Amino acid sequence: MLIHVILALSIIFQFVAAIAAIRLTFITRRRVGWLAIATGILLMSIRRSITLVRSLAGEAAIQPDPAAELVALITSALMLAGIVWIGPLFTSIQRINDALRRTTRAWRTLSECNQAIARTHSEQELVQEICRILVEAGGYRFAWVGLAQQDEDKSVRPVAQYGFEKGYLENLHLTWSDTERGRGPTGMAIRTREPCVARHIASDPDYEPWRDEALRRGYQSSVALPLLVNGEAFGALNLYAAEPDAFDTEEIDLLQILANDLSYGIASLRASKAHEEATREVQRLEHFNEEILQNLVAGIMVQDANLNIEYANPAAARMLGYRPEELVGRHWTSILPEDQHRIVQEADERRKRGARDQYVLELLHKDGSRIPVLVSGSPWIIDGRFCGTFAVFTDITDLMQAEKALKESEERFRIVTEGSLAGVYIVQDGILQYVNPAFCETYGYKPEEIIGKMNVTAMVHPEDLPLVAENLRKRLDGEVDLLQYQVRALRKDGSVIHCEILGRRAEYQGRPAIIGTVIDITDRVRYEHQIERQLSQLEALRKIDLAITASLDPRVTFDVLLSQVTEQLGIDAADILVFDQNTQTLNFAAGRGFRTEALRHTHLRIGEGNAGKAALDRQIVIVPNLQEVENSFSRAPLLKEEDFTAYYAVPLVAKGTVQGVMEIFHREPIAPNPEWLGFLEALASQAAIAIDNAMLFDELSRSNTDLLQAYDSTIEGWARALEIRDMETEGHSQRVTEMTLRLARRFGIDGPELMHVRRGALLHDIGKMGIPDAILNKPGALSDEEWEIMRKHPVYAYEMLSPIQYLRPALEIPYCHHEKWDGSGYPQGLKGEDIPLPARIFAVVDVWDALRSDRPYRAAWPDEKALAYIQEQSGKHFDPRVVELFFDSVISRTPPA
Repeated sequence: MLIHVILALSIIFQFVAAIAAIRLTFITRRRVGWLAIATGILLMSIRRSITLVRSLAGEAAIQPDPAAELVALITSALMLAGIVWIGPLFTSIQRINDALRRTTRAWRTLSECNQAIARTHSEQELVQEICRILVEAGGYRFAWVGLAQQDEDKSVRPVAQYGFEKGYLENLHLTWSDTERGRGPTGMAIRTREPCVARHIASDPDYEPWRDEALRRGYQSSVALPLLVNGEAFGALNLYAAEPDAFDTEEIDLLQILANDLSYGIASLRASKAHEEATREVQRLEHFNEEILQNLVAGIMVQDANLNIEYANPAAARMLGYRPEELVGRHWTSILPEDQHRIVQEADERRKRGARDQYVLELLHKDGSRIPVLVSGSPWIIDGRFCGTFAVFTDITDLMQAEKALKESEERFRIVTEGSLAGVYIVQDGILQYVNPAFCETYGYKPEEIIGKMNVTAMVHPEDLPLVAENLRKRLDGEVDLLQYQVRALRKDGSVIHCEILGRRAEYQGRPAIIGTVIDITDRVRYEHQIERQLSQLEALRKIDLAITASLDPRVTFDVLLSQVTEQLGIDAADILVFDQNTQTLNFAAGRGFRTEALRHTHLRIGEGNAGKAALDRQIVIVPNLQEVENSFSRAPLLKEEDFTAYYAVPLVAKGTVQGVMEIFHREPIAPNPEWLGFLEALASQAAIAIDNAMLFDELSRSNTDLLQAYDSTIEGWARALEIRDMETEGHSQRVTEMTLRLARRFGIDGPELMHVRRGALLHDIGKMGIPDAILNKPGALSDEEWEIMRKHPVYAYEMLSPIQYLRPALEIPYCHHEKWDGSGYPQGLKGEDIPLPARIFAVVDVWDALRSDRPYRAAWPDEKALAYIQEQSGKHFDPRVVELFFDSVISRTPPA
């Protein structure tokens, strides 16, 4: 049994040794050698396992040698111990090799990056090249550079990238603030100015916002290296590896050196760029300054401490008639008249003391003429030592001439304004700084009471102050330059005048002011108001005229008239009393402005009361105060409640006849002027004309009504005469007329048109007056020749009635009632709706009444037979629609014939 235990232990040691050898294939990466050793050991253990199994099975041929098996056990144990002992050694060697390889890679990457820093010439090119080298030479999966922004969110802006990115940066939304998205490696590196490593992205809690996107792209670990300038971080270099914990301390130190070199390179490029820009700016400024000096209108000279000219610009040379090079080297005194030397010497002494100032000087032109100039001098000091003077001088010849012209202009202004009839003023800061005598006369003040003391608003009517203030603001603010307007002003004595103001924005003593004129237009305004009143009165008379001509209803005319009376005369109430010739009384016709119904039942006899007296005497009656006159309210006690004071009664006379009286009431005293009284009389004349027109219209209406009644009576008489001559049944014309009117109303005919239908129905056979009695009253049938004559009676009717204008609209029935719906009728052979509707209506009614009446040649038909005939002729003789309405509405109410 012991031999079997030894054999089993040996097999176990061999199995474990084979497994250890297999593990070394992964550690040492020398897979072929160690895999061969593992295979050999494994085969040996398998063979010995077979031996153990067969021995245990009792095979006699298989009996292990105890000594040999003991040696094999010891050998297997030693082999296992050796393999186990050498494993850590190989692991350590492999770790050293990996570290050496990473360090070598980092140094090689650092070297290439430094070369890139040395050869690139732009910041963008540099950061992009560094990212490429880190991925291609450094073996990292992805590299990018981000710059810290100084915006509100403290965001990080990617500026370069290289490697396996696939949109990763688009979703980062990094910040370097102390927030969730600022606690990752990039934000921490910028904020702390130290490298920040994420050794295991899959489990790093600070990497939570970006973990899924990073793992999806195969990033297992990352490092962020701050980019520093003068100890301040302005961005970060970010590297990503495909292996967890890929960055050790030594590699991070080397990468930080790389980041520092990159920072230096970026700073150098920025400094170089800034230097180039500064150089270009200096050159531009030098060129600009030279251009200014060369093109400046003012002359510029530089003189040394001995007053020798060292520089003169072209303007200075032109001013003096020289070329610039001719002036250089000259002494100042060579371009000065002798009497100006002292001025320059004194100015030079002031320069030596460091003073700057201006003074007027005369220079000597090359042709000997003198040029007045304004000189601005400044000392030229280097390291505290006086080296000379800078002088800028301007030709003031034009200025001196302008000053002279200004003085002459001011004198002319004084002469003009002093003699002007219009007031002239200057306002500055609201205070009157100048006024002429006409202004003082307009407002009643003395100059010393106004100038420099009085605010312009003190002379303005309080209600017009907003207008004046707004106009002052508009001109001072530059919204308008010139403004003209009218305003009410207050004189010193308190009286109100109307003024027209004209003002313009100007400069006065170097400050904004308003200069303008003022004209007293009080008289003009008064005349304008008078003209407006007269125009308003004319417009009122025109409205009354229009009312008289446009309406025949006196109530409408009186309403317009009284409206204009109260409005134009400014009174409280007025009424019109119309004179009735029959009763010889004045009766109330219309009123306006009354609070009560006191006067609506007025009936005064001529001579009774104030109104009756005005009508009798045909003169205006004036009562200045009704309250002081006895029996003023006897005609209407309620009138006392109106509280009227003034009263006028104006007779209304037209064509020499009294038409009525217009009464005027006012609750205050009236102080009439001739213009007011004249307009009152004009209104009274219009009222008289309106009443006269109304009476004429009434008479004309009555005459017209009488005439119409006479016409209708005549027509009815003609109709009865025709019935007698034609021996028709008595009342035929009246019956067919009434039935025709009922049916016509069903077709919507009404008003004047219905009256024409009635007249046409009454005169439907008027043409038979032209038919001989022998034919008209023949008891038997008519011959063809007789029918020819009989069919002419509609034409005779047309010829008889068409010359009568009054009856022409009634011709449709007399002329067309024998036309048939199918076109077989006479006299025109009209068809369908070409036949006038009244004729179509009458045709049915006429036949219906004729069939039910006795004739010399036949007896009356029964109603049933007549109805059947009309129904049978529908669409032939008669309009079907007329037949339908005839049966529906007329038959039920038709009395027997």
